[in-house]
Amino acid sequence: MECKFHPGEEAIDKCVLCDTPLCVKCLPSCQELEYGLLCPKCCRALGLSWDSSMDPIHFR
Repeated sequence: MECKFHPGEEAIDKCVLCDTPLCVKCLPSCQELEYGLLCPKCCRALGLSWDSSMDPIHFR
């Protein structure tokens, strides 16, 4: 399965809210927010900040 936010990266887990596939590049930012496994889209929907310095994320 491919990560929705980092095309070409293999997904290793899923967002606990929406089941969107997440890759290794997504996980550190989730853990920084202390919310476990959330995708960037769910972080924004919940009003949590998302580190803009990380790799470019492709919201589709």
